[in-house]
Amino acid sequence: MTTHTGKVALPVRVLLALMLLSLAGCPRPPVKHDPPQTRTPAPPNELRVRFFAAGHGDSILLSTSDGHRVLVDAGRFVGGDHLVRRRLIPFFRKHRIQKLDAFVVTHPHPDHLGDPVMLRQHVAFNAIHTNADGAVLLTSLTPGLRKAARKAAGQGPPVRIVTLAQGDRLQFGQLHLHVLHPPKDAPPPAQVTSLSAQNDRSLVLRVHFGAVKLLLTGDLTIRGEKKLLATGQPLFAHVLKLGHHGRGSTSNAWLRRVRPRYAIATCGDYMGRMEKVCPKLAARLKKHHVKLYRTDLHGDVVIITDGRTLSVKTHPKHIYRPRHLK
Repeated sequence: MTTHTGKVALPVRVLLALMLLSLAGCPRPPVKHDPPQTRTPAPPNELRVRFFAAGHGDSILLSTSDGHRVLVDAGRFVGGDHLVRRRLIPFFRKHRIQKLDAFVVTHPHPDHLGDPVMLRQHVAFNAIHTNADGAVLLTSLTPGLRKAARKAAGQGPPVRIVTLAQGDRLQFGQLHLHVLHPPKDAPPPAQVTSLSAQNDRSLVLRVHFGAVKLLLTGDLTIRGEKKLLATGQPLFAHVLKLGHHGRGSTSNAWLRRVRPRYAIATCGDYMGRMEKVCPKLAARLKKHHVKLYRTDLHGDVVIITDGRTLSVKTHPKHIYRPRHLK
């Protein structure tokens, strides 16, 4: 069999050329391009600061929308009331909060300290940040805290006790806590025995979230305010937690320096009766155009901010009154 490859190849080439020419005259279908990739902007981070209605006691939870949690005080554990059991544990369970970035105790009085051992049984934290007075007391509770950690997690890292003083800072994402008081050279705890003097050694925290500032003052009284004013540190804050539950605190000089828009009084029953914010203090707040919220009247008070603006919500259903005062 003879194969004529030369004679066959030419017509095929011509045919291919004609096909290409015919295709060249046809309009090309439009080319579809993928739409440009647009990055979805991340939702703005948000801070919620909840002042629990704890009666005469402090407990403040700072929560950011990106998952950071700081608890400042866990009072109270006095007069038959147990705030950790009554409010904090149910709240943490409802909101599925299993871990705190930090637990801060402003000073070791029972209406602020609460029950850290029970708290650790239900929510994880690796350190308690407190003042020098708190460090002395909490060190004695370390075995109980370690046992609570083991019970909660099967194995428990030791809970560290961290002493804070003026100039120290804590940061969790966009949430910053600056310690303004007490000074590092304050007298040692053994030299401070009166309750009022211990109040004035409370940790004072200036909370920064974007451009918004909050000032948390523990049980600071006017005497402690004078010492802090003398340091010249920045004190401006949009929200001021009144020192010592609105009793014996918040002078005119203090209000002129802090210039708050809102004030929070964590108050309620005290010594078997319902306490009230000092009328003279209330008058000073009115004079300085400060809106007052009281946990005994408004229940939980929640500050909500995106770092630029802020709003206030109240939850009267959480108002706490002991049975004998209802």
